[in-house]
Amino acid sequence: MSFDAIASLQRMQQMQQAEAAAGKRLVLRRLNSGVDIGLTIAAFLLILPTFTVSLWLLLIYLAIKEACTKTCLVKNVATGEKFRVMKSEFKQYKRMVKSKEKEVRSIL
Repeated sequence: MSFDAIASLQRMQQMQQAEAAAGKRLVLRRLNSGVDIGLTIAAFLLILPTFTVSLWLLLIYLAIKEACTKTCLVKNVATGEKFRVMKSEFKQYKRMVKSKEKEVRSIL
């Protein structure tokens, strides 16, 4: 028997979507922008001819972007809707979700 990792990940994502839709709760996941993905691919393609200069430039860009931006792109798992939220609000949301998961684990 072979293990299909992609099918397993797809099933997990479908279960998460169904749980979010049935529970009428907000499940958010952080996304990368198209510019970030494009620059990452370009940096890895140019890594050999430029001797890692492109990789260093990419890391500097991402560090500056992370420090300067005040919002992040998130996706609602249940509906697929994408929108921007404040970083502080998203961090608070993640803390709240983790605390709820800990409560559920402690009950079990």
